[in-house]
Amino acid sequence: MHTQLRHRHRPPPDQAWGLRQRFGVDPAPTLPRVMALIHNPFVVFGGVAMERLASALAERGLNTLVVDAAETASAPHELAEVDLAACIEPLAARVWYLAACGLPKRWLDAQGGTGGFVTALAQAAPQIDVLLLHASAADLRRLYIGAMAVPAPLCPLVLAGSTADSLTHAYGAIKLLAQRAAVFAFDLLALVETGTPRADQQAQAVAQRLADCGERFLDLSLRSWAAVDPASDSNDPPTPDLLELLAAQLRPPAQPVQAGAAAPADPANPSSAPGHAPQRRSAPTGV
Repeated sequence: MHTQLRHRHRPPPDQAWGLRQRFGVDPAPTLPRVMALIHNPFVVFGGVAMERLASALAERGLNTLVVDAAETASAPHELAEVDLAACIEPLAARVWYLAACGLPKRWLDAQGGTGGFVTALAQAAPQIDVLLLHASAADLRRLYIGAMAVPAPLCPLVLAGSTADSLTHAYGAIKLLAQRAAVFAFDLLALVETGTPRADQQAQAVAQRLADCGERFLDLSLRSWAAVDPASDSNDPPTPDLLELLAAQLRPPAQPVQAGAAAPADPANPSSAPGHAPQRRSAPTGV
């Protein structure tokens, strides 16, 4: 995807902006919510998965930056390290895109972490609410380590299809994150053609196999999952299962609740309001 360079002219965020620019002082940016989407080379429609996720987030009123840092992504623009903001391309209402193959490693710190890349993206695109980062498990694990590790707990989103190769790769990805980043829960996006006969059973089988293997051999938990049909119309509204998965991804970390006090509602998930029983698709635990 060709990136057109654009220099944005935004109003100053506050009265001290000019002084900070004059003396080279940058305030710590507010970090967006990070969705870590694990690249799977055996899932042909990975781009469709990113498109469906970004569209569903936009329908929820959230600004999303899609950063494709997978091995199959386009190389970043040559000016990415100098002017990252100019390399971010608007795709649709509330959706922006950055080609970033190999780009996160340019923000490696002394501990091998790449959390600084997320900070740089937050500075380059302060309007975004969600950062959808598509990369390999090996690259995503670097977000969890180092001096600038992403603070919010990340529950990675695994891509898988119905083929044995895609399931094997998905299992290897969650195994790597469990062993090297102490990540013991994940969500699943199963790409199957839901309009075909027995499609529901096929999607259920994908989730069951991955959940069973993760729990049996790695003590991992499949938190939630949804099926996406790559052949469906991109203008179709997101399915309830996909919206529930996004609600789980966007739910803030659990906070202690005082006795007798109602849990605060999550603005990204209206169903979390007090008195509203959440409806979540239960993750299967057996074959």
